[in-house]
Order: sequence, then structure tokens, then C-alpha cells
Amino acid sequence: SEGRRRFAKMGLLASPILMSVAARPVLGAAGVNCLSNALSGNLSNPERGLCEQAPFVDWTDASIWPTGNVMRCNGEMGPVVPDSLDGDGETFPSSCVECRKENGKWDKKLCSEGTPFNAVFCTSGEQNSMYRILCEAPNSDEAACVKALLYALTYPDYPLSVMQVQDLCAGQHAAFVSHFDGLKGYLETTWQ
Repeated sequence: SEGRRRFAKMGLLASPILMSVAARPVLGAAGVNCLSNALSGNLSNPERGLCEQAPFVDWTDASIWPTGNVMRCNGEMGPVVPDSLDGDGETFPSSCVECRKENGKWDKKLCSEGTPFNAVFCTSGEQNSMYRILCEAPNSDEAACVKALLYALTYPDYPLSVMQVQDLCAGQHAAFVSHFDGLKGYLETTWQ
């Protein structure tokens, strides 16, 4: 019957199609797939949509943070600013050490006033400044989100837009990032 022939044809074609899907790396050798290309699995033209990996940047040098604005959780645009030394809003630490007391603990009097994590990533949890997260929890998902946001603000060819970083860090596309050992694992593939 017609139905059996269609089923048999589909069975013969399914294996090569599945193998081609499984064999396509999400990260290309020449760069990183932009998020939309990686999510869609653009198999007809896998080179289309490649973005350059960003160079590694040590974002704990707050003096090099970009000055762009992002949409905040309150619906308004605002800058992403690191903590400032002595709360003056003009002098930024070049390393986390400048924000710590002699005993190694964070000193809000030395470094304060930076943009809170939950003001940009719309989470109910983390209220510390983005800079403080980079210093105190450098291997966390939150720190990876901060780094990715800074890369997106700095490099026009970064694989993710600012909004995509915010969406990923808010839990959208969770199934996608699980293939990369979680959110931090995926975001780290976007910089060297």
C-alpha cells in the first residue's frame, strides 16, 4: 500500500538524516555559531551565522568595562557599571584585591555602588553587584552571565546579543545549554 511504501522510504532516509544532525558540531572550527543559528541547527548552510569568538578579557579590571546601556528589569534603559573605589563612581578597581579588607573579605566601604545582578538579569536571588560576583564567585553561572553581557556590550561580532545573554541567564533555552555542561559551559565557549 501507499502508506507502507512511504513508511519504508522514511525508514531508509531516517538514519542518514539523523547521522547528519548528530555529526554537525554546534561550534564551528572557524568560529562560534550565533545563538539563533545554533538553536535552529541550520544544516543547509552551517557556515552562515558564524560569529567570531571574543578574546579572553579579565573583567575584574573594572576600568575596562564598556559603557553601553541595557534594558533593566524595571523596563528602563540603564548603564552597567562596576563597583567604584570609595563609592565615588569615577575610580574603578583594577583587581578584586582592591575591594577586600586585610582579612580577604569584601569591604562595601572600599568598593560599592555597582549595578546589582538582579537589576539586569531579572532574578529574585542574587542581589550583589555584578563586579562583586566576578570577584567572589568567578566560577558560577552568574559570573559567566556577567562576562557574557560585558562581551556582548564590547564586541559587535560576539555570538550573542545583550538580550540573548539576558534571556539565557533568565533560563530560556535551558534544554539547549544542557548539552554544554550547563549555562556556564555554553557561555565559556563564546570566548577564548
